[in-house]
Amino acid sequence: QTLLDAVIAGIAMDAARREEARIVKRNVDRLETLTPREREVLHEVAHGRLNKQIAFDLAISEVTVKLHRGNVMRKMEAASIGELIRAWETLPEPMREPGAAKASA
Repeated sequence: QTLLDAVIAGIAMDAARREEARIVKRNVDRLETLTPREREVLHEVAHGRLNKQIAFDLAISEVTVKLHRGNVMRKMEAASIGELIRAWETLPEPMREPGAAKASA
């Protein structure tokens, strides 16, 4: 019985790891559809910056930030900022850097 319990627990752990890896891959694939500017905006949004602050830092208009932010939401398939942040948090650490190249996956 102990062996059977260990095997069942191992199978459950493997299934959980595979699901987590699937989610990470899905989010990495979505991230790779973003333009470099959209990645910059995503990075700033993920760090809690306001549109006005992002616009100032990137030397673009607030309307442009809103446009990029909307594109990010659509391409990342996020229905809310919270969902976008959760997707961001699943990404590998090097891909979260603002200047991370597309090929760093």
